[in-house]
Amino acid sequence: MQSLTGLDGVVVMGHGSRDQPGAEEFLALANAVAAAPPLQGMPVRPGWLEFAGERVESIQQAFGRLAEVGARRIVAVPLILFAAGHGSEDMPGQVRLARQRYTSIDIRMADLIGIDDCLLACLAARARAATSGLPMVHPEQTAVLLVTSGSKSREATADVFKAARLLSDHVAAAFVEVAFLRLARPFLQDALQRCALLGARRVVVVPLFLNTGLLARRVPRKLVWLRRQFPQVELIEVGHLGVDPSLVDVLVRRALSAFASDAASAAMRTPVYVA
Repeated sequence: MQSLTGLDGVVVMGHGSRDQPGAEEFLALANAVAAAPPLQGMPVRPGWLEFAGERVESIQQAFGRLAEVGARRIVAVPLILFAAGHGSEDMPGQVRLARQRYTSIDIRMADLIGIDDCLLACLAARARAATSGLPMVHPEQTAVLLVTSGSKSREATADVFKAARLLSDHVAAAFVEVAFLRLARPFLQDALQRCALLGARRVVVVPLFLNTGLLARRVPRKLVWLRRQFPQVELIEVGHLGVDPSLVDVLVRRALSAFASDAASAAMRTPVYVA
């Protein structure tokens, strides 16, 4: 790997939100990435695909800021879990556009976050912490419910089920189920009903959201209603990932891996993901 230099930079690409707490958390996450020792204090610019404005600049503005300070090599790191529309089309398109605008800069795109062992361990630890100090429920009567927004992409949906299967190796629960808030099934109430039918007395609800926002906050609101519908099941809520060290670690590793890739091939390619 070429040594990281003062001529390197990172763009953290987010999908965007109208939600102010979500914007603040996204900026805090980018700051945490910038502060990570492996990046040696290089400039890190956060940019949004949608809803850019006063709080968060656009992805193209972020590339422009790094170009202005003389960056000769930039890695774009997508804050995206799985390859749905944003990860497979929109963000690679932003990288291609930046390459057209800044032809003298080596611009690379890092891999998506994906199913990472570090994140799985974090989710399992959060599930354990949420039940710490509560009355004991036998693992055979405990379920974990992995909740995310949902996508029309079959591959992205399949990746969520894969993540649930891998998470089951880390948690003391009889089974791990998946629920979506929109665009894919099962929906939250259907997945919870399945947990109840399978004998769960306690369900630990683990949101698979990187940042807070309107969708992430829909989960606790739905749980208020679902507790009335399923009084026989204890619903334990876990917080979303947010500015967690495990997420920062994954983003830093994705950036370092892109910097370490062969310069010639990196200059020619934008990762292509199946939508």
